[in-house]
Amino acid sequence: MFEWGVIDKRTLKALLVADGLHPEWVDRVAEAYVRNQLRDELNRVRTQLLDMYRDGFIEEDDLRAELKTLGFADHTIDATVNLGKVMRDYDMKKDRLKNIEDLLKKKKITLDEWEARVRSLGLSEEWI
Repeated sequence: MFEWGVIDKRTLKALLVADGLHPEWVDRVAEAYVRNQLRDELNRVRTQLLDMYRDGFIEEDDLRAELKTLGFADHTIDATVNLGKVMRDYDMKKDRLKNIEDLLKKKKITLDEWEARVRSLGLSEEWI
């Protein structure tokens, strides 16, 4: 009902009290309820910020600050930043691998050189 504007946050709190929720928990539960109503939108913004961080358009401190402003918990922010770092590293390795494969196709490096270079990227032995 909150998401559609049928009730406001004050009415939501009153309903929580009427439903028997302990008054000490009303504010926190109402806040969580409101955030859950906006979960899809908040996660879309987080995904966009994560992509911007991965691609180098914003710095880690900016990502952390934006996520904090959106209300994400510190442990969620840490996990998102770590994911961004992994994604960035993976993308860079994929680009390097593509460049190495192009060099081999153009015969600018030997198969032995290709193997040494892909090993340096950390590719598994099964792949090589």
